[in-house]
Amino acid sequence: MSAALDWYGQVATSRADLQQPARRRGQAADASSTGREVLPVFYQRADVKGRWWSEFERRVNELAALPPDWDSYGGSALRIEQVQQMTDLLGELDGYIQSVPSISLTGEGGLTCSWRRAEFHLELTTAPDAEPRVYFWNENLDQEWDGPAVRCTQLVKWSWQASAAY
Repeated sequence: MSAALDWYGQVATSRADLQQPARRRGQAADASSTGREVLPVFYQRADVKGRWWSEFERRVNELAALPPDWDSYGGSALRIEQVQQMTDLLGELDGYIQSVPSISLTGEGGLTCSWRRAEFHLELTTAPDAEPRVYFWNENLDQEWDGPAVRCTQLVKWSWQASAAY
C-alpha cells in the first residue's frame, strides 16, 4: 500500500495505521490551536468531489490542449501521468479542500495547484520522475515547509486553511 493521509493529515503507511487513531500513534491534535487552524470537531469529510472539482477538470483539459513549447521556452506538453498524480493527491484531500485552486502547467509537463490567501500559501506540484511535492507558508507564524507530499504530516490541516474562502 502506498502512503496515504489519515484524518489528522499524518502519513499512514499501512492499513493498520489508517485504522488506528492518531492519538494512539502518539500524536494528538493541538488543543491550543484556533478554529482557523484546525478542522471543526463536528466536520464530516465529504465522500463526493467538492464543488471545485469540475473547475479543476475544466482547467486540466484546457492545459492538456497546449502543444509542446507552449511557453516559447521549450515547455513540455501536459503528461497524463502528472494529471493522475495530482488527481490522486487531490482525491485524498477532497473533503478538506474548500475552494478551487489556481492550476498551472509546469515547464516539465507537470501540474501545480496553489491557494494564496492573506496568511497562507499552499502549493502542490507534480513533476516527471518525482513524487508530488508540497510547499506551505504561513505568514503569521513565519512557518515554511517544502518537501514530498508523503512526508507532509500537516497536509490536511494546511489544505483546509489555505483553501478557506474567507
